[in-house]
Amino acid sequence: MGYIDMHCDTLMVGLSRKMDTIQRLEGSQIDFSKLKNSPVKAQMFAAFLPQSEIEEWFGYDHYPDYFDLFNDMRDLLLRSIEEDRDHFAFVKKYDDLRANEEAGKISCILTIENGVLVDGDMEKLKKLADLDVKVIALTWNDPNCFGQCCSDDGQLMQMPLTDFGREAIPVMNDLGIVVDVSHLNEGGFYDVARCSAKPFVATHSNAFALSPSPRNLKDDQIRTLADKGGVSGLNFYGGFLNEDIDDEESRVERLCDHAMYMMNKGGEDLIAIGTDFDGGIGDLEIPSCDHMEVLFEALKKRGMTQRQFDKFTHENVERVLKECWV
Repeated sequence: MGYIDMHCDTLMVGLSRKMDTIQRLEGSQIDFSKLKNSPVKAQMFAAFLPQSEIEEWFGYDHYPDYFDLFNDMRDLLLRSIEEDRDHFAFVKKYDDLRANEEAGKISCILTIENGVLVDGDMEKLKKLADLDVKVIALTWNDPNCFGQCCSDDGQLMQMPLTDFGREAIPVMNDLGIVVDVSHLNEGGFYDVARCSAKPFVATHSNAFALSPSPRNLKDDQIRTLADKGGVSGLNFYGGFLNEDIDDEESRVERLCDHAMYMMNKGGEDLIAIGTDFDGGIGDLEIPSCDHMEVLFEALKKRGMTQRQFDKFTHENVERVLKECWV
């Protein structure tokens, strides 16, 4: 058994500390040493690109160019893999997942959180595909060339994708870049559902009915995502788990609540893991990736069957990646 985690912000942590690798990151929720002590089979590493100029997050003396920031995080991941090639391997295509598993190696998948660096240029999308970016979250917490982010403002939540955003979705399909709608508003979500010929994902989003954060998915969104063959990754942070979205306490029973609810609403082919480790704050009962068995045992006690469990931990994501990656 092994799990696939669709989202972490560990590259941001390593870069902000000016680390040469992410082999060991004191106090982090993921690093290579912790992953080796977990049942993970593949970890998606996000290159996180905030639009607000908060250079202290990354340890720069000025806010860098988006592509420079992306390349610095990509290089950090590649150096880390090179230093421990016995245990880790980079993923460029779907067959790499199988080959790495057979070789006893953990697969490292490069993703982007916030498509702002595309800047309305299809050639930049193609460049990112050439650099082996396998998933792109269209937005983060600001609007960009793709569309509008999640918001407490009802009008902003209903805004459509931009013209470029609608044109870009089929291009991403053709390039083998999975479209990620975590952080995207509702109007943009439904445009993606209309424009995408392939499954899309919400890498780290929970159920709005249980935790009314605008970052979470409403029931109709859950059903739409499932109808498109997509998956949603269970986010471990309290602000996306609790009825009070200001409550940052993350408890295993609440994680189970969301997993079972989303499976009930979207079916067993929808559910997946997207921890959002190293991307937030709060009191987490599962403090790092080497404690994932606590969740897995709790889900089995809640009645998740072995078939459902296998789909949740890895099979659903593998299915989407096989269909989406060219």
